Amino acid sequence: MADNITPNPQGVAGPNPADANPPYSFEQPRPGAEGYSPNPYGQQSWPQASAYPPAQPYGGQMPQYPGGTPPQQYGAPLPPAYQPYGRPRIEGATESGTNILAIVSLVFGILSFFMLPMIGAIVAVVCGHIGVSQIEKTGAEGRSMAIAGLSLGYANIALIILVILLAAIF
Repeated sequence: MADNITPNPQGVAGPNPADANPPYSFEQPRPGAEGYSPNPYGQQSWPQASAYPPAQPYGGQMPQYPGGTPPQQYGAPLPPAYQPYGRPRIEGATESGTNILAIVSLVFGILSFFMLPMIGAIVAVVCGHIGVSQIEKTGAEGRSMAIAGLSLGYANIALIILVILLAAIF
């Protein structure tokens, strides 16, 4: 080993890398050369995919199941096994359960005093009556909003009639 120590290009004594014979190499042999393997790590390669579909088991016949029906294939939706959490969806209700027409009635009842005097009052009254009817049928929330919208709509209509009568008299 003493004869293997030679000065390197920097002038420091040590083993000469050119003289060393490493037990392994980072280079892979070329195809066709001795020691060449397409899989250098000795791992088993994956089988190649076939162009043909796999054969049917049981000679092409479907196996018999105790219930009489085979299980569903992948991707087919399963029927619900239980009732999902929350309330059932009610027609004409928002996610919180408040009737939409009750909200519309209240909003137009308020707007009828400031922006839409006659039109807002009519919308508030119509939506309020339909909303109360739906609330009684479905059990949704918002009955007080629908009644408030009805009250504001009728009050606005009464005020408009009173103003028209007073304008006609004087």
